[in-house]
Amino acid sequence: MTPILLDFVNKCAAEGAEPDQVLDLIEQDEQVSDAYYREFERMSHNCITAAAGNVFVLPLMTPHECDALLDNIVEYDFTPNLEEGAEYRIEEAVLEKVDPGAYESLKEFLLPVLNAYCLMINSTPITKVVSFQVAKYRPEGTPGTGWHHDKESDFTAVISLNPGSFEGGGTGIRMTPHATCDLPPLEQGHGLIFNGRCVQHRGLPVTKGERLLLVCWCSTK
Repeated sequence: MTPILLDFVNKCAAEGAEPDQVLDLIEQDEQVSDAYYREFERMSHNCITAAAGNVFVLPLMTPHECDALLDNIVEYDFTPNLEEGAEYRIEEAVLEKVDPGAYESLKEFLLPVLNAYCLMINSTPITKVVSFQVAKYRPEGTPGTGWHHDKESDFTAVISLNPGSFEGGGTGIRMTPHATCDLPPLEQGHGLIFNGRCVQHRGLPVTKGERLLLVCWCSTK
């Protein structure tokens, strides 16, 4: 996303601009308008339209940012959340608890980007971070998950941290009650973004190695 558009949409979010106001402001500034429609066209080409919403594939972190997080992950305590259903319970490390420094850093540089895309896609800003967590998939632990929704997330981002370090994996998206789409693992730093409450999805099984994802749950309430 270009700096012009990033600054614009985050200003709208900070000011609480309504969707109609955002559109008017876009049309009033030629530079913003050009950047907006170029970005939206790029997003549309990467869109998987689902019955309950849309899923986009976008670059959200640089490889350097991913590697910096991976350097810390070896120290994390991964624990399944026993409050979640067994069919989608995974080994996870909640950053606010295990690494407050990384949590605050992600809020500083990643949240504005997520906020911008949330405003573009859903015409509403993010109001708070519900959770930033690292999810671990491995054959001897949790290789994959069943179909589920992110019940606490209006805007979910699932970011690939270590592609090439495992075999299998990927993400399944339910398109209709009878049709699904399986996405292969993404490039490092690329992520899926979607409405977690609405879009049903699952983690496809890892057959070798260890798959690590940064999962961001955000609220627009």
